[in-house]
Amino acid sequence: MTTIDRTAYPRFRATLTPTELHDHFTPTAKELALAETNTRDDAARLTFLVLYKCFQCLGYLPRDQEIPPEVVAHLRWYLHLDENVACQVPPRSRRRYGTLIRQALKVTLDIQKALSIARHSMEQAALVMDHPSDLINAALETLIKNCYELPAFSTLDRLAGEVRTQVNERWCVQILTRIPDGDRQRVDRLLTTPDGKSDYNRMKETPKSATLSHLQAWFEHLTWLQSFGDVGAFLAEVPVLKIHHMAAEARSLDVAELRDYGPARRTALVVSLLYYTQIQTQDQLVTMLIKRMAAIHQQAREKLEALLLQERSTMESWIQGMAEITRTVVEGADDTTLGRFARSMVDRFGGPDAFLAAYEALAKYHGNNYLPLMGPYFAAHRAALFRVLRSLDLHSTSQDQTLITAVAYLLMHEKRRRKYLPAVISLDFGSRAMAADRANQVPREDGL
Repeated sequence: MTTIDRTAYPRFRATLTPTELHDHFTPTAKELALAETNTRDDAARLTFLVLYKCFQCLGYLPRDQEIPPEVVAHLRWYLHLDENVACQVPPRSRRRYGTLIRQALKVTLDIQKALSIARHSMEQAALVMDHPSDLINAALETLIKNCYELPAFSTLDRLAGEVRTQVNERWCVQILTRIPDGDRQRVDRLLTTPDGKSDYNRMKETPKSATLSHLQAWFEHLTWLQSFGDVGAFLAEVPVLKIHHMAAEARSLDVAELRDYGPARRTALVVSLLYYTQIQTQDQLVTMLIKRMAAIHQQAREKLEALLLQERSTMESWIQGMAEITRTVVEGADDTTLGRFARSMVDRFGGPDAFLAAYEALAKYHGNNYLPLMGPYFAAHRAALFRVLRSLDLHSTSQDQTLITAVAYLLMHEKRRRKYLPAVISLDFGSRAMAADRANQVPREDGL
């Protein structure tokens, strides 16, 4: 997609439908009268109306080769003219028609003034935007609002490039002046290649698959990035979109290409990439941790399925026992006989203690509750979880602080090695399984 395709600069579509021709290129009685008054023959009248309707749609006077043949054919048909009536007049007449059209539409032709207005609009837009198409659109909106004939797109495109370069250069100088000499030298050292490799390329590394070892390695990567300090302070007042574009540009360049830039531009690009990478790495670290937790949940589910499969015979025996007791009731046994039979059934399952122990073992997983099985799988991730939590500055996006409170509670008990923690925090933010687990007052295992 070209730059002009990203803008609102008026152009004719490749094809015009009959409806569009009727709605946009059919002259009014007033326009017909204007043409009659200012032209002498059919060819001149056709040309005048073609230029008038085109100007009305575009906001500028198009060149002859830019006028769609459908527009000429539509107006020729509307005026009841023969096909041999050409849409063509001498250049002098064309200039006169342009003046009449601008007067009728109350549009000003002043290229220098229009470019001055466009530059001012672009400069204001460039403070928060970066793409040339956005700057051009801002200029178009202002020019149309002030009723100026639009300059050629190539002129606006060149102007947008100039303004963008100038504004970005001012931002770069501002960033450079805010960085202390010591920090500036450290940023410059990112571009050194003593052994053929640079820390700049290290900064552009991407995370690997979400294994525990890769999670720990990526945390070390974040620690290294954060060792550069709060580089966001150097970018204060710089629009987020500007930072994003500078970071994207820096990521696309190698060390040799960056060295060709001036000090201000080079430093601003590297600092923007460093700042963006610090934030992005935190997000990637959390994403990796979420994937690991999802894997632990899946392992616990699979463990539960295996346990339930193993205990199926036990449950089938219990069901068979209940069926025999029920059958005894149906046969009319008295309470004494029924009691003795029920006791014998309990003894068949190993006695009261063994029966209750087996029941409690299965009751923990009632309703497919696999959470108690997560402990062994989670143990290896406990330290990584706390490291990630301590590296993040968490804030709630709403008035609900239950998750923040729960995280603070976990961090407060990080060093506790007891098996259980008091269930004094709200887990309403969690899954249904967690909420059900809490409703059943199952003690929370340390760290879960």
